[in-house]
Amino acid sequence: MKSRTAIAMVLAACGSPAGSSQPRLLRPAPSGPLLDGRLLGPAQLALARPDLLIEKISDTQTLVCLEDSTNCVCMVPLTCADGHCTVAEDVARFEKELVRETHPVSCSRAETGRWCQFQYFNFEGDLFRWERRWYDEAGAFVEQSNATDYDAYCGGATNTQWMGKIPDCAMPETYAIRPLCSDAEHAGKDGLLTPPMTMFVKP
Repeated sequence: MKSRTAIAMVLAACGSPAGSSQPRLLRPAPSGPLLDGRLLGPAQLALARPDLLIEKISDTQTLVCLEDSTNCVCMVPLTCADGHCTVAEDVARFEKELVRETHPVSCSRAETGRWCQFQYFNFEGDLFRWERRWYDEAGAFVEQSNATDYDAYCGGATNTQWMGKIPDCAMPETYAIRPLCSDAEHAGKDGLLTPPMTMFVKP
């Protein structure tokens, strides 16, 4: 059973009434104009980072790695088969999963936030599940990142999958962070999100 505080935070984050209390906003928006980000598909990624190894595995799968074949990511087209294609819908779905009576989601960290003009929903929990969804300024779904504890993607080549086009931005920190489960209060303090393209920073 989740606490009323955790439930109220989820409801308020997805625009549902939750009394007069609002979830605590961590790291407000910076002053001044925001930097503009960009979205990178495989073709744009090849131009932006000619040092990467980019291999087409199939019509729908592209493997992207550092030049020494490490830090690989499987890129696939964006789909929305489950019908949840906006940040509001995703948070509403998460709210139901968090409080359902049978097999509720085990949440070690979840939050919404912003980075440049993008919005995101981040989740860590269940059994070795890491999922992050990115949205444009209007809240429409543009990318999803998944990682597991084994090499599940591109025919066993990597444990990380990027679906859609990858957000890229020079802004150093996320902002407007709202924790969605009670165990995620560290988010926005010492738990900054790692920008996707840092996957390809050489050690």
